[in-house]
Amino acid sequence: MKKSMCAVLAGLMLNVPLLAHSQEHNATEFAGRGIVSLWNKTWGVEVYLPGFHIEINDVTPDGGRFVQFSNDTAGLMASLTLTDLPSKLSKYACHDVFRDMIRRPSIVETAARMKKKNIKTWQTADSAFLEFTVPSMRRRGKQRVDVNLQNRLVCFQHEDVLVDLHVSKLDFQPGEEHLFDPILDSLKIYEGLTRTSMDYFQAGTSYFLQSDFKRAVPPYAQALALEQDGPQLKKNSGTC
Repeated sequence: MKKSMCAVLAGLMLNVPLLAHSQEHNATEFAGRGIVSLWNKTWGVEVYLPGFHIEINDVTPDGGRFVQFSNDTAGLMASLTLTDLPSKLSKYACHDVFRDMIRRPSIVETAARMKKKNIKTWQTADSAFLEFTVPSMRRRGKQRVDVNLQNRLVCFQHEDVLVDLHVSKLDFQPGEEHLFDPILDSLKIYEGLTRTSMDYFQAGTSYFLQSDFKRAVPPYAQALALEQDGPQLKKNSGTC
């Protein structure tokens, strides 16, 4: 199946593969302020993360986006997740996400014996917030270590997409709350994104590499249409 798909792509995308300088998927180049979006949307989520660098930039198996950032100097970590919902949900969708997060520990939390403490939730007009602390962690067969990991999350829905930003800090100390506020306050919707054929091609390739060929076709088709209007990509093709 993969071999036949490669042949189809080679025929359809003869002029597509590698740019001299490509962006990671369809997020803008990150320089403190970045925009993360889904390939089929004309808007994105803008966030200001000064001193951070991108560690992970993925299209998720369900068609969403996950971007993880870190600031080693400040000891801060952040992740931005966009989930493309199958249909519009109620305004309580974020509460459902937070409830599951509180009740069901992740694989990492279970493995490290991490327990959430000091859990707080609150709501504004259009966003839900969650805050909690992980005092310590332990790996199997090893001694428990104090980490004092402070976490704050904001979640909201825009159109049919659920957006959540998770910011955390190791060795959190009283008075360091101000490190979270500028990041969460910077989160906003950026309208009017302009797509390039490379944006669409990279989105299609992300699905293709996950063997999700059905999802790969629409963005590849968009890339092909743009290339027919005006070629922008180099002729060297990548390896399937």
